[in-house]
Parts: sequence; C-alpha cells; structure tokens
Amino acid sequence: MKVLIVDDEPDIRQLVRLYLELDGRFDVVGEGINGEDAVRLAASTHPQAIVLDINMPIMNGLDAIPLIRIQSPETKILLYSASADVATLMEASLSADDWMSKTDPVDKLLERLTKLASSSPVNSHAA
Repeated sequence: MKVLIVDDEPDIRQLVRLYLELDGRFDVVGEGINGEDAVRLAASTHPQAIVLDINMPIMNGLDAIPLIRIQSPETKILLYSASADVATLMEASLSADDWMSKTDPVDKLLERLTKLASSSPVNSHAA
C-alpha cells in the first residue's frame, strides 16, 4: 500500500515511516510538513492513503482535505492528531475517511490503514 505521511513534527514522521516500513505491507511514497505539501504530493504520487496531521503551519489538514480529494480522489485520508477539540473531531469525521489520536498505539495505525485499503466507504471511524 502506497502511503504519504504529512506531519509538521519530524519525530512523528520518522516514527510512522519506521513502523510502516518494518511492517512490510506499506510503501512510504513521500513526506510533507503541511497541508500544501499534502496536496502537492498527493497530486504527484497518488497514494492509496495519507496519514495527515490536523494542526500544521501554512495549511492545516482539514483545509487540505478538499484539495487532496480533487488531486487524488481515490486516496483514503486518515487524520492523525495529538489533540483536538470535539468540534474539530466532528469536522474530521465528516471530511476524512478515518481519524485517530497520536496517543493510540502505533499498531492501531497499521490496523486502520489496512482497513482503509480494503474499504470503499468514507467515514469508517468507529468510536
């Protein structure tokens, strides 16, 4: 599965990349640090999934989603956030295919990405 990682924290990007590559089912096709990177890289790599942070400089993840959908409509978007208020999570659940907290175990991230790869419905998050 081709995955794009977009997060402004280098340690998070490195950790997610490491786990995805060690798993063996994922091919990280790029990394970005803001929503503009997410849109540009989605257009050039057409990943099957994007692990997308919400709070980033220049353009946040929620603002990037509609532009990503235009550039790469088949790409599944998993919002990955350290902290978000209830309103943000409600908006995320309407625009992304799934979302999870960075405080969840990394195994859960691998599970969610695998589930997204095999599903077609949008908004698959189960609370």
